[in-house]
Amino acid sequence: MYHPSLQHRYQSYLVRQTRTRREGSEPFVYSPAVLNGGERVDIDIGEQWPQSKKYAPLDYAQVTNNGVVDIEITINQQDTWFVPAGIITEIKGRPVHAFSVKNLHASSETAAGKIKVVVMRQPITLDQMARNPNIRPKDKG
Repeated sequence: MYHPSLQHRYQSYLVRQTRTRREGSEPFVYSPAVLNGGERVDIDIGEQWPQSKKYAPLDYAQVTNNGVVDIEITINQQDTWFVPAGIITEIKGRPVHAFSVKNLHASSETAAGKIKVVVMRQPITLDQMARNPNIRPKDKG
């Protein structure tokens, strides 16, 4: 069996994981100040928000584009989504470790506060819990 101090750490880890599955994480919000035409900004989630590491991997992103120019968001330098002006886009069910936001207009810049990216770890749904009995929280008894 484990050493008593390791067993206590493991129990704490299990409690934290169960709580994260049930409640999700806090939302981590990024809003670029101004993006010039064609400019891209890269964000590493672990560096931008060190407290997000305990929830890793985050699995949800919501991109709000209230500006007048189109943007694109790239998740983990692999998958890219086009986000037209005035649209909210949700990206679910894939790990999010890093993202970038790019202004697609050649000459117009984005206004400060018009683009918002929210990333978080979503709570587990009842459907997911029913499909996978290994992720159900254990009853204390």
